[in-house]
Amino acid sequence: MISWSNFRPVGNEEEYLIDALSSGWVSGGSYVSKLHEALESVFTESKAYAVSNGTSALQLAFQTLGAKIDDEVIVPSFCFQAATNVALQLGLRPIFCDVDRNTWNQSVETIERAVTTNTKGIVVVHNYGVAAPVKAICDWAHARDLWVIEDCAEAWFSKHEGLYVGQYGDIATFSMHATKTIACGEGGVVLVNKESLVERASLLRSHGIARTDKHHYHVVPGNNYRLSNLLCAVAFAQFEKRAEILKKQIDNSALFAEILGDHWAIDCQKGLGEIGEDSIWATAVRIKFDKLSVSRDVLIEMLAACDIEVRPGFYSVSTLPYVAAETISDANIADSLAENIVVLPTNPSVSENQVREICHELIRLIEANRKNG
Repeated sequence: MISWSNFRPVGNEEEYLIDALSSGWVSGGSYVSKLHEALESVFTESKAYAVSNGTSALQLAFQTLGAKIDDEVIVPSFCFQAATNVALQLGLRPIFCDVDRNTWNQSVETIERAVTTNTKGIVVVHNYGVAAPVKAICDWAHARDLWVIEDCAEAWFSKHEGLYVGQYGDIATFSMHATKTIACGEGGVVLVNKESLVERASLLRSHGIARTDKHHYHVVPGNNYRLSNLLCAVAFAQFEKRAEILKKQIDNSALFAEILGDHWAIDCQKGLGEIGEDSIWATAVRIKFDKLSVSRDVLIEMLAACDIEVRPGFYSVSTLPYVAAETISDANIADSLAENIVVLPTNPSVSENQVREICHELIRLIEANRKNG
């Protein structure tokens, strides 16, 4: 089976993990500091905090920004809905905007149609590693006193207009789940880009305790969002080898685009051209199932029978049972994408020959199930 995701050590994960375990510092410790420093050496001008997972990173981001019950937050109709779930748990009111038909991300235009007088902020999601036009979105939002969270869970090291995504929003979040570009099993990162928010984020991340001369003294009602020294050791080892991980993912995604890009039934996700430099996490393609005699889910089953694991795209919010219809400003493109996208194995363990095999089998099955006429 060619697995959709397959975590493998790429460097000193085992050595650092044993070192962290032997040190006796299994919660906080030196690898927490090393990871923070490594992150800040790349995401300059940002303050980095390792947290327990990408979802808790989003919760910390909302709380740091002071989001309150019934505040409206703009979220895309098409994405992994972690931000929506957290927002609802916090009593916020997500309002869903549509996405661009080519990039499958938000734009100023799609967001503008969803904003109301009650909107307080925007969550920008960079789907599959393709950068949204986040600079334009932030400029538009900040001119209207709206805050911006960047959800970069799938977009480690993608660039937009000369900066990494994650460096534009007031706060950005990343995931280090086992499937992600930088992985340690579970884990996340919060990047704070506004100096005025740093102290609050630090306090909320660790029980609201300032950790000065007063032990167990809570300054604010915080939580424990910290990531253990053990998992930071694994993440730090991955971060050291980021160039190798990225190269393999980028090579795989480029080969998929080369082979599949001109096929009559396949549309590839598009980036923003010269103003972007996308580090694709997973290669998603839109297939013209209206021209085929099989559905998306049946095609996925057929590929599995060929020992190729393929995932569906994200479900549109229109299909989620807990999303109120009146909160969906627009989801026409999102609905279409959700029905027609498959996501191909792109992780670094997939070889060039396996990419070619995936393309061969995908094209063979499409042609074999093409509708007459």
